[in-house]
Amino acid sequence: MLAYNVSTLDLATDTLVELKKNRRVKFAEGAFIHSDQGVHYTSPTFQKQVKKLGLGQSMSRRGNCWDNAPQESFFGHFKHEAFIKPCNS
Repeated sequence: MLAYNVSTLDLATDTLVELKKNRRVKFAEGAFIHSDQGVHYTSPTFQKQVKKLGLGQSMSRRGNCWDNAPQESFFGHFKHEAFIKPCNS
Protein backbone atom coordinates (compact mmCIF):
# COMPACT_ATOMS: atom_id res chain seq x y z
CA MET A 1 0.00 0.00 0.00
CA LEU A 2 1.42 3.41 -0.95
CA ALA A 3 -0.86 5.65 1.07
CA TYR A 4 -4.16 5.50 2.88
CA ASN A 5 -6.15 8.18 4.66
CA VAL A 6 -9.48 7.83 6.42
CA SER A 7 -9.40 10.51 9.07
CA THR A 8 -7.17 13.50 9.76
CA LEU A 9 -7.52 16.82 11.53
CA ASP A 10 -7.80 18.41 8.07
CA LEU A 11 -10.77 16.22 7.27
CA ALA A 12 -12.54 17.40 10.44
CA THR A 13 -11.71 21.08 9.97
CA ASP A 14 -12.45 21.01 6.22
CA THR A 15 -15.91 19.70 7.08
CA LEU A 16 -16.48 22.79 9.24
CA VAL A 17 -15.30 25.01 6.37
CA GLU A 18 -17.80 23.34 4.02
CA LEU A 19 -20.55 23.75 6.61
CA LYS A 20 -19.79 27.47 6.85
CA LYS A 21 -19.81 27.88 3.05
CA ASN A 22 -23.22 26.19 2.71
CA ARG A 23 -25.63 29.14 2.49
CA ARG A 24 -28.65 26.87 2.98
CA VAL A 25 -27.58 26.08 6.53
CA LYS A 26 -29.06 28.32 9.22
CA PHE A 27 -27.99 27.49 12.74
CA ALA A 28 -30.63 27.60 15.44
CA GLU A 29 -29.74 29.66 18.48
CA GLY A 30 -27.74 27.50 20.85
CA ALA A 31 -26.90 24.89 18.16
CA PHE A 32 -24.24 22.30 19.04
CA ILE A 33 -21.94 20.01 17.15
CA HIS A 34 -21.59 16.60 18.78
CA SER A 35 -18.69 14.16 18.49
CA ASP A 36 -16.74 11.55 20.38
CA GLN A 37 -13.56 12.47 22.27
CA GLY A 38 -11.26 11.72 19.35
CA VAL A 39 -8.02 13.63 18.94
CA HIS A 40 -9.49 15.62 16.02
CA TYR A 41 -12.36 17.01 18.05
CA THR A 42 -10.35 17.80 21.18
CA SER A 43 -7.68 19.70 19.25
CA PRO A 44 -7.53 23.46 19.85
CA THR A 45 -7.64 24.04 16.08
CA PHE A 46 -10.99 22.26 15.69
CA GLN A 47 -12.43 23.82 18.84
CA LYS A 48 -11.52 27.35 17.68
CA GLN A 49 -13.25 26.76 14.35
CA VAL A 50 -16.39 25.51 16.12
CA LYS A 51 -16.47 28.69 18.22
CA LYS A 52 -15.96 30.87 15.11
CA LEU A 53 -19.07 29.25 13.64
CA GLY A 54 -20.98 30.24 16.75
CA LEU A 55 -21.65 26.63 17.71
CA GLY A 56 -21.34 24.91 21.04
CA GLN A 57 -19.47 21.63 21.25
CA SER A 58 -20.52 18.49 23.06
CA MET A 59 -18.71 15.19 23.29
CA SER A 60 -19.61 11.69 24.31
CA ARG A 61 -18.73 10.74 27.83
CA ARG A 62 -15.60 8.64 28.11
CA GLY A 63 -16.39 4.94 27.93
CA ASN A 64 -20.05 5.51 27.03
CA CYS A 65 -20.66 4.22 23.52
CA TRP A 66 -24.41 4.95 23.73
CA ASP A 67 -23.90 8.71 23.32
CA ASN A 68 -22.51 8.22 19.83
CA ALA A 69 -24.18 4.94 18.88
CA PRO A 70 -25.91 6.17 15.67
CA GLN A 71 -22.67 7.60 14.26
CA GLU A 72 -20.59 4.61 15.31
CA SER A 73 -23.14 2.28 13.71
CA PHE A 74 -23.00 4.20 10.43
CA PHE A 75 -19.20 4.19 10.25
CA GLY A 76 -19.07 0.54 11.28
CA HIS A 77 -21.30 -0.36 8.35
CA PHE A 78 -19.39 2.01 6.05
CA LYS A 79 -16.05 0.37 6.88
CA HIS A 80 -17.57 -3.07 6.41
CA GLU A 81 -19.10 -2.22 3.02
CA ALA A 82 -16.23 -0.15 1.61
CA PHE A 83 -14.15 -2.24 -0.79
CA ILE A 84 -10.57 -1.21 -0.14
CA LYS A 85 -8.26 -3.16 -2.41
CA PRO A 86 -4.53 -3.27 -1.65
CA CYS A 87 -2.28 -1.70 -4.27
CA ASN A 88 -0.17 -4.36 -6.01
CA SER A 89 1.97 -2.13 -8.22
